[in-house]
Amino acid sequence: MWFAVVILFVMNIYTAIGQRSCTTPNGELALCVSLQSCNIFYDYILAPNRNAEIDSYLVASKCGVDSKGYPLVCCGSDTKFQPTLPDRTKCGYQEDFKVLGGEDTDLSEFPWLTLLQQTTTFGVKKWACGGSLISTRYVLTAAHCSGTNKLTLARLGEWNLDTTEDCIGSGPYKACSEPPQDIAVEQVIPHPEYVRNRQGVFNDISLVRLARAAVFNQFVQPICLPLPQERSPIGTRVFVAGWGAVSVRQSYSSVKQKLKVPIVELQICANVFGKVNDKMVCAGGEKGKDSCKGDSGGPLIATISGGNQQFYIEGIVSYGLTACGTEGSPAIYTRVTDFLDWIRQTVKP
Repeated sequence: MWFAVVILFVMNIYTAIGQRSCTTPNGELALCVSLQSCNIFYDYILAPNRNAEIDSYLVASKCGVDSKGYPLVCCGSDTKFQPTLPDRTKCGYQEDFKVLGGEDTDLSEFPWLTLLQQTTTFGVKKWACGGSLISTRYVLTAAHCSGTNKLTLARLGEWNLDTTEDCIGSGPYKACSEPPQDIAVEQVIPHPEYVRNRQGVFNDISLVRLARAAVFNQFVQPICLPLPQERSPIGTRVFVAGWGAVSVRQSYSSVKQKLKVPIVELQICANVFGKVNDKMVCAGGEKGKDSCKGDSGGPLIATISGGNQQFYIEGIVSYGLTACGTEGSPAIYTRVTDFLDWIRQTVKP
């Protein structure tokens, strides 16, 4: 009996060592195991027919070798590469739809909104920017969000920064969201032509790659990218949302806010800020209603035509006046349509 227990103990240690965690090519958290132990791959190898895409995925899934030199594979639930970015059938939706001058969102409203945490050179951590989840592994934000202070963490599915559990209502009408997902930042990729100087901020867009895949649920969903020619006309009222300043005196909001602002002529922004270009969207200009400090990197959100309450990211909060919400002074947003090729060429599984 004692000998059997020892053997079982040793086998458990061996299994634990052999089954370290790994991430599949599709970003799924899984275990690194022997090829024979991974049924989804082993069954394929034993089958008579071969598939080039599955072969490539199998090679990409290799996560090491065992003591005898046999391959180990990251054994997840897929045998093929999933699309890096979701198509229009799987983005831009939210379950419920019932900033400065804004109002509280519902718990699951704008589920792509992301909080980005900076770590200063002194090790101080602070929520500093917003972003938009566009896939399981990527958040779209402003390039100026990663300067001297490094982006180190992304939080998805947040609503109220001051509570550990986010709920609305009470009694039988109480509804709560799932816990936020805190995911380390693996890589920050600013646009190669990003410039910030006395003339302004240009090509202010960045991709943030997450260290592991986000888990989609009612409170965490990707927003759609715009189609190449998709842009809201002048006069359209679009959403800005985030945890930025809600008044001149209060630098942030504890609860996720939303606000509608009008898209205006780019020349109005030129009159205020000087040099601008067609890669920018000019929006806002109403007294007391604006994106503000803390909203940087967050989305300018437009509705996809057709009345289906599906949304795409029109722009990214770039910059505006320090005195947010000044009448006649809109803010500048990076126009996402002008960077679609760069986004698609940069993202990886």
